[in-house]
Amino acid sequence: MRIELSSLKSRVARRLFRMFFFIILVPIIFIAVGSFYKVSGLIFTEHHHHLQRATKEYGLGIFRRLSYAYDLLLNASQHTQDLNHIQPEYLHLLQTYFSNYAVAQNEQIIWQHNTDADTLDWQSLLQYTPNSGVFTLQSNHSSVKRVFITLATQESRWLAELDPVYLWPEAELSAFEELCVIGADSVIIFCSSPLSEDTIALLLKASPQTPVHWIDDHSEKMISASWSLFMRYQFAQDDWRIIISKPENVFMKSVNDFRQSFLPAILLIFLLVVFVSLYMVRRHLKPVEALIKGTKSLSENKLDYTVQVDTDDEYEDLAHSFNQMTQNLAYAFEYNTALFNINQKILLNENLSSCAHQILSEIARFATPLYSVLYILNKHNPIVDRYYTYEYSNQTFKQIKQSSSEILMQFSSILHSEACIVSNDEFSKLIPDLTKAGNGYSHYYPLHQDGQLISFLVLNLPKAQLDLRFTDFLSHCTVAFNALQRGKLLSYQAYFDRLTGVYNRSFLQEHAQKSLALTETQSFALLFVDLDRFKNINDTLGHSFGDELLKSVAKRLMEHLPSHAFLSRFGGDEFILLMPIATPADAEVVAQTWLAIIAEPFQLRGRIVNIGASIGISLTPDHTREYEALLTCADMAMYEAKSQGRNRYFMYSETLHNELARRTQLETFLREAVSEGYLSVYYQPKVNIQARHLSGFEALARFHHPQEGFIRPDLLFKIAEESGQVHGLGLAVMRQAFEQLKQWQTRNLWTGRMAINVSPLQLSSPDFVAQVESLMHETGVKPELIELEITEGVFIENNHEAKERLAHFQALGITIAMDDFGTGYSSMAYITQLPLNNLKIDKAFVSSIKDGNKHVGIIKSMIQIGQNLGLNVTAEGVETPEELRFLIEHGCQDIQGYLYSRPLSAQDAEALLITPNLDAFFKP
Repeated sequence: MRIELSSLKSRVARRLFRMFFFIILVPIIFIAVGSFYKVSGLIFTEHHHHLQRATKEYGLGIFRRLSYAYDLLLNASQHTQDLNHIQPEYLHLLQTYFSNYAVAQNEQIIWQHNTDADTLDWQSLLQYTPNSGVFTLQSNHSSVKRVFITLATQESRWLAELDPVYLWPEAELSAFEELCVIGADSVIIFCSSPLSEDTIALLLKASPQTPVHWIDDHSEKMISASWSLFMRYQFAQDDWRIIISKPENVFMKSVNDFRQSFLPAILLIFLLVVFVSLYMVRRHLKPVEALIKGTKSLSENKLDYTVQVDTDDEYEDLAHSFNQMTQNLAYAFEYNTALFNINQKILLNENLSSCAHQILSEIARFATPLYSVLYILNKHNPIVDRYYTYEYSNQTFKQIKQSSSEILMQFSSILHSEACIVSNDEFSKLIPDLTKAGNGYSHYYPLHQDGQLISFLVLNLPKAQLDLRFTDFLSHCTVAFNALQRGKLLSYQAYFDRLTGVYNRSFLQEHAQKSLALTETQSFALLFVDLDRFKNINDTLGHSFGDELLKSVAKRLMEHLPSHAFLSRFGGDEFILLMPIATPADAEVVAQTWLAIIAEPFQLRGRIVNIGASIGISLTPDHTREYEALLTCADMAMYEAKSQGRNRYFMYSETLHNELARRTQLETFLREAVSEGYLSVYYQPKVNIQARHLSGFEALARFHHPQEGFIRPDLLFKIAEESGQVHGLGLAVMRQAFEQLKQWQTRNLWTGRMAINVSPLQLSSPDFVAQVESLMHETGVKPELIELEITEGVFIENNHEAKERLAHFQALGITIAMDDFGTGYSSMAYITQLPLNNLKIDKAFVSSIKDGNKHVGIIKSMIQIGQNLGLNVTAEGVETPEELRFLIEHGCQDIQGYLYSRPLSAQDAEALLITPNLDAFFKP
């Protein structure tokens, strides 16, 4: 390899050389300096860590040896019966690990063994040594401490001095290492070389993790590491500081060796940099110029330019890569153009079928599949889910409608979180109509957005054709689908019901108004569907169960939806169907069909649920052409169907309209009846036909319309019960009756009983008892002068509560009468259980007296029943002398009817009280 300086004649070459030289030189200088100090520091740290580990290991060795010696002394004490004679095996062990030992009993040394000249005063040691643990004693011959172990048993105390050779073995120290063990108060326990007090203070002051530099007595630099040995818990001794020192020249030998070899290495690297820089300038100048020309061509959008480099090295590979890059850019440009076209069409076109067609056809631009399947999950409206297939041989595109739950169940065997290969035999079971040809495998690609599967693509594509660009393509499809789904979400939120998936109320109005306005010649039917007693489902099984039922009903209705019909959830448990019809009979056929399918049992959560529906039908143009009016007419018809017994349909008619209009008018009249003075109370007298005197009055409500005059009270009270106004009207009648009764009492006109009718709805109200008691308190009417008339309907809905409230009234002294006896559900067992005082025989039975023995026998039985039960019997509607004579003869107690008097105003009732004319009434 030659270096030609002539190459530096080129400006580019000189510039490259300067750049290459200085760019490398400066970092090398910094790297060299930094590396030197870094490596030196790492070597020093590693040696210090090694010294620290050696210190710790030596300290742990001391602890193990102390523990072993302590356990040996303990075993010897436990297995020695005669303190004057220690077993040979233990004696041998004691002599091995202990240099001196003694046994004391009752604070007196009874046996001892000394092996050195420095004889111990064992008796004196007993005075200040602990019962158990480790203690040290100054040696007479050196500054090193002698280490003792003391052990106390129930009968004796053992004292033993550890053998220094055993306790401080030199074999565990590496070469050049010196050991020093320092106890509390800087007391030297053991040192292999003597240390000065200043050195000891320096070593103890430093942290165990910090290396300590010091100079020994021979002026040699030393480095030390220390470790604290915890002695308190097991040996009742303060911590020992274990210190191992090493000469610095030995410690730093590796660092010095590195320093001596580093400088030549740096110099060699510098020379190599110069050499390589010159060579690389010469070697790479021409390829760089060729690449520069290629780059200029690329900047001018000349994607067909080819760089020619024949250097048989990386520059030739780089030129090849450059040429390949230009080819890929050209291909990617075309590829991205195709993706742009797909995205643009998807974002501008909200038609899922058109978007799917575009995607599947564009795949053929960069792959050669035989067929493909695309499923787009419409998570906002699963009722309209579908998937799409495409055969590339004949360019056949199909769309197949299928619900979300069905398609996910059908494809469950291939749905994975990652792309995979699916056997063609397995895939043929899913879509048997699709042609299966090729290599026998299909490739599955899932598309996820925010962790949720929004679509998946299946291609019959050879494995060798798998292209990395598919990932980008699928990502583009995911983004496009997400944008399309956002548009669908806005549309869904605006026009679809979230619970059932059918159209909502807003879209119903928009669609209906457009349909009715654009097709003036077309007839439409609007069916208003309301589920019967759906509230009971929510109250008993819960709202979530009710929601599931609504979804099941919507699905069943969609499955039986007529062609060109439009289904919407109007609200709650109400659905609206708008459909074009040829004749009104078409609407009735659909209504009958829907009543039948809704009546079929629903199986939800392991329960069988039965529910019905009421359907109202209105027609255009027969009834109206306005949507709101058409909806109102169907609503009226639906309520009429409910009033006729539910589970039926009813067609709106003019008669129904008039009846409902009349009802609305009367509801308004009732709301104003009390405040405007339209309500008045009339009083029909009751006569005791056995004692021949006035026995009471029945307070009857009368309504006077300012234009129509008096209106039938039974009709108005029926409307009041249905509209919820009966509570207020009933209390108003009761208040007027109580006040009138109090006036008659105050004027001494009459002190008899006043009967007042009570609606079943009034009695079912939790506040009714308190309201009656409050009125009695306000008016001052005594309870024994009040009679509450009820009908048998009171006991139909809530028999237990009704009986409790009536029993409460009866306990106060109020009389309870059953009105219209015999016309309802009465039975002997039923009557005997009720808190009653009076039975009132209905007018229909009284008026049948003239019809013969059959009816006469019924009335006799009624009177007999009341007498046997101890109840007062009152006959209503007595209008002829024959009826009066019959009732007198058979023991009926009271009568009321037109024969004696019609219901009277308060003024006329006062006149009757003054002049009853009872003699004329009973005159034969």
